Amino acid sequence: MVTQLPLRIFCGYAHEDEAYFHKFNTALAVLRRQEAISIWHYGDLVPGVQWEHEIEQELNTADIILLLISPAFMASDYCWSKEMRWAITRHTTGETYVIPIILKPTDWKTTPLSALQALPKGIKPITTWSNCDEAFADVIDGLRKVIQDAQQEDKYPVKEYVLGLRPSVFESEGKVTAQDQAKRRAEQWLEAVSSKIGGTLRETTQHKDQKEWIFTDHQQLCSITMKWDYRGMDVFQRYFRSADITLTSQHPALLDRMIEEGQLPYQYLQWTLDHDWDITELVKWIREQTGKTPTSASLEGTIQHVEYTFHKLGTLFLGQDHPEEHTVRVTLTASRPSSPGWICFIHDYPDFQGFYHAHKLFPCARLCSCSAENSHISKFGNSLMLHAHHKRC
Repeated sequence: MVTQLPLRIFCGYAHEDEAYFHKFNTALAVLRRQEAISIWHYGDLVPGVQWEHEIEQELNTADIILLLISPAFMASDYCWSKEMRWAITRHTTGETYVIPIILKPTDWKTTPLSALQALPKGIKPITTWSNCDEAFADVIDGLRKVIQDAQQEDKYPVKEYVLGLRPSVFESEGKVTAQDQAKRRAEQWLEAVSSKIGGTLRETTQHKDQKEWIFTDHQQLCSITMKWDYRGMDVFQRYFRSADITLTSQHPALLDRMIEEGQLPYQYLQWTLDHDWDITELVKWIREQTGKTPTSASLEGTIQHVEYTFHKLGTLFLGQDHPEEHTVRVTLTASRPSSPGWICFIHDYPDFQGFYHAHKLFPCARLCSCSAENSHISKFGNSLMLHAHHKRC
């Protein structure tokens, strides 16, 4: 068993509540001495540094984010529009735990924070307790449970995430016209995403039928590759032209924002692991636990590959009603001797529909270590749920 590293905690609060933070920080002393946590707060900012850059860096790497909620916190433009929004985005994609700590009476239940489990018990504001020390002790008890849950998770690190989008046009309008329209749709998508998010888009390379960019937001990077002049056929044997877009990033929260803002479904979702895994052992375990056998398999040679087909997943992935014959393919791949393995969700729906929610339903690839005693694979109807953990940067 690898020695458990202290969980990284980010604590955000309004400057007017600094005195209460110091009391809370004192209450955290036992957890710090037990090396269960390390905590970062505004007081750790070094004079002369770019404070916003430093705060974003800590927000991006925290395992747990604590927000001390008060009227001053709600009134702060930075706390509200920057810290809270970005924290909830990372929580939604499964990268971190976000815990509101209700410091003072305020109308927080009408905000996005209402979807989160808050502390202390009874969600009674700390300043309304007859003894603030007891209130902070109650918060520590609740926090300790979250820490224990996080420490018990078996992590199989994910190196990066890949989303493939395919804006396409049927050739019924003509081959050249269809290709031009598909390319323009891809360019408009990229322009809209970069404009709505407000990050920095930098073109890196350009070839005859390909362009590449780096998109940066909140210090998180996404490499973007756009290729065109692709011809394909859908399940109804209709030819189409597409301009394929590939998004590659270590940050699922950034990918989530790009999908939300761009409103273009993706065709596949892939997790590339930090290490390889035992495909043969995994296939055996899946069969024992779910009765599911691969649709196809190649377990010989340096590259091992298995594929499963699942039905009735339209509503699960797209949030809409879709015919039951629509399927999702799940591929598991290992490459010998030392390359990382990967898992990929793929679909071939007609009319160029795709996934909108798969990256949230399977947050941050909480993948098993593939031994029977450590696997976290379970049945979901006729589907296979593989839970995964994001690599701590």
